[in-house]
Amino acid sequence: MAESRRHISQEELGKHNKRGDLWVSIQGKIYDVSDWAKDHPGGEPPLLNLSGQDATDAFVAYHPGTAYQYLDKFFTGYYLQDYSVSEVSKDYRKLVSEFTQMGLFDKKGHVTLYTLTAIVMLFVVSVYGILCSDSMWVHLGCGALMGVLWIQSGWIGHDSGHYKGLVLLGGSGTTMHITLLVTAWISIQIFSTCLSLCGNEWCDKQTKGTLDITCPSWMDWFHGGLQFQIEHHLFPRLPRCQLRKVSPMVQELCKKHNLPYNSASFWKANEMTIGTLRTAALQARDLANPVPKNMVWEAFNTHG
Repeated sequence: MAESRRHISQEELGKHNKRGDLWVSIQGKIYDVSDWAKDHPGGEPPLLNLSGQDATDAFVAYHPGTAYQYLDKFFTGYYLQDYSVSEVSKDYRKLVSEFTQMGLFDKKGHVTLYTLTAIVMLFVVSVYGILCSDSMWVHLGCGALMGVLWIQSGWIGHDSGHYKGLVLLGGSGTTMHITLLVTAWISIQIFSTCLSLCGNEWCDKQTKGTLDITCPSWMDWFHGGLQFQIEHHLFPRLPRCQLRKVSPMVQELCKKHNLPYNSASFWKANEMTIGTLRTAALQARDLANPVPKNMVWEAFNTHG
């Protein structure tokens, strides 16, 4: 049976890498998504940036196991010649399988309900304080509470970008397009993580240019759980409340395969950010240096 299979080389696959001629490889099977790319729920850019490449790890990261049933209609009949899986990809996919069996992708921890309740309470307290008190200190305190409110609303906005709401909207194309338009600006961060990666380099690309913020567990609420950026980029479907739980396993993965796992305190991270922005600005100003090399450009090229 294996001898009757039709194979194409990686070089041949790489030729199908543009709009209208867009092929990808998933687990060694070649799929033609040229006509469907514009209807991809995650947008067309991720597919364009993965075109002509092995997209297995990216597919595993962004789709549940039920998504495989939809691939057959795009199968070209070709298989990728000399297809192999790196050790890091094997271990990564094993972790995805373990997290699925543990139910971590489905256990939301009621974080959205708690956050919405907190937002409403903060808003009520802030408005009450401003309307019912003339004290400058009360007004300053209410302003600080409003700041916390906006931070928490940002996490809700982030979650809405995962298109969970589309399941509740039914099959109305008009409704779906309106919803995607509203959430498009939010979802850019989520789906742009697919950009600029190649085959088995998925884990390496996601850990480079990414930094975790070290903090105690009681600070998770303030950071929205997204201080675990490495975990979030490797497993974007994981609810925020599960990222701390999987962090030790991700660290083991990185240590085993010599992948970078960078973390810093909140203040140190801000210091590093300011320093990196300064370096990027100075390099951008240097006309004799057409290709700047610093963490900003590295992260941009890695995560979009």
